[in-house]
Amino acid sequence: MSRTRALLALLLLVLAAGCAARTDAENPAARGERLYGTYCIGCHSLDPAGPDATGPTAPAMLARAAAQDDPAAWLRLQIIQPNAELAPGYPAGLMPATYGSTFDPAELDALVAYLVSMGQSQ
Repeated sequence: MSRTRALLALLLLVLAAGCAARTDAENPAARGERLYGTYCIGCHSLDPAGPDATGPTAPAMLARAAAQDDPAAWLRLQIIQPNAELAPGYPAGLMPATYGSTFDPAELDALVAYLVSMGQSQ
């Protein structure tokens, strides 16, 4: 009987993992939110009041993005070429310039989708 329960539990875990993967494919912003929490939040706070000692807050970045003709393209460029246009008050070389190779294209799309969705909700 316990072997049957163990197999059933394993089957449920496999099904749950499959559903989670399908959710990411259907909702890139959810995947991007997880990527932001892993790679970005340490330097780019979600709180408009800061802290912003390491990098500008997410709301400050999104305000700059909103002023662009194509906010998504601008955000993508900021991620993969962070020294292309520096945030006021922040020096070159502060943000790693390796995210263009750290993220695969789908991850980069997901991260940008999350940031764009955050900008739309403000």
